[in-house]
Amino acid sequence: MRTLAVLHIPEAGGPAQHVRPWLQELAQRGSLEVVAPGEGSALELYSSFAATAVLPYRALSLGRGLFGALRLAGRLAREVRVFRRHMRRTRPDLMVVVTSVVPSAAAAAALSGVPTIVYVGELYDRGLGHRKVRRAGISTLVALLKRSASAIVCCSETVAAQFGSSAVTIYPGIELDRTAAGVEAAQKRAAPRLAVVGNITAARGQDVVVWALPAILRALPGATCVLAGAVLDRAADRGYHDELLALIAQLGLETTVQLAGFVDPVSRVYDEADIVVNPARFNEPLGLVALEALAAGRPVVATRVGAIPEVLTHEQDALLVEPDQPEALAEAIVRLWWDEALRSTLLDHGRRLAGERFELQHSVEEFVKLVDGVLASRSASDRAR
Repeated sequence: MRTLAVLHIPEAGGPAQHVRPWLQELAQRGSLEVVAPGEGSALELYSSFAATAVLPYRALSLGRGLFGALRLAGRLAREVRVFRRHMRRTRPDLMVVVTSVVPSAAAAAALSGVPTIVYVGELYDRGLGHRKVRRAGISTLVALLKRSASAIVCCSETVAAQFGSSAVTIYPGIELDRTAAGVEAAQKRAAPRLAVVGNITAARGQDVVVWALPAILRALPGATCVLAGAVLDRAADRGYHDELLALIAQLGLETTVQLAGFVDPVSRVYDEADIVVNPARFNEPLGLVALEALAAGRPVVATRVGAIPEVLTHEQDALLVEPDQPEALAEAIVRLWWDEALRSTLLDHGRRLAGERFELQHSVEEFVKLVDGVLASRSASDRAR
């Protein structure tokens, strides 16, 4: 079986890592080619077991106004032709589009008669404000995906709700073996090492942790924080990175905060941390970092956004706070550091949750079952013609 997978950015973000074990299983059934809109860490993530290629397309950006929408329509038509040409050369039996924001790939597959699974790791309501044009664009995108995809699979029930009954949920699996080295409780230090994992973007809220650090340091002198994540090649993200550096300098935290860049494997970050913090201000589609941290034996403080409350229960699996509240974040971190009984409860519940609900092999099996169903349905349809 020849599988073609389409990524939406060159960097190894969440969706590309979520589906990696699924696609590796498909690669063992035949061959796998992974394409991206540029060279980067995303293709490196797959290069050991898949062919890789770069094609000229871009992820969709919604809410451009009337003239922007017309230009976008022309661009999408060109991208459909790019994907169809590539499929004529490579003749895939299945396409997996690892995002909902490259609709041209799903449309090209539908026009070419190639069964397509779209993995959705996006919540369209990011909780950052909605313009009318954006809402119209979202409705159009959802309708297009429903029409062109053979199946839509989502990373959480919260994400799947955007598609009504047209989508299924398969939670990404957690590679517990990779994080097993960090399960043992960290050596008790005088102050915690905090870790924030995720691309450096305003939506992920690394600045909220930085604002919280003066209060944390007053209670826990010597606390440190590592921000592990790449800066995507976008003007807004480069600007946010510069603002973050300026804020760190303004607060005199140069020796407290370390920007580590993209770290692979991420288990290295968890193993060296005492508390993992997810300060996101946008609606998280899942919040897999928190689950990976719990699997690694590290307690979590996260914001109550998006699908986070779907997968984590406050004071049972993690401590949850409201977004954009540095004081509440600092208070939760200090409380978690001093309260050993609470920390133990969160880790016991959280690791059980990660091992039962997000077990890797079960996740892979669920995805393969979906693939088999899609291919069987296509074969039945072909025989009926």
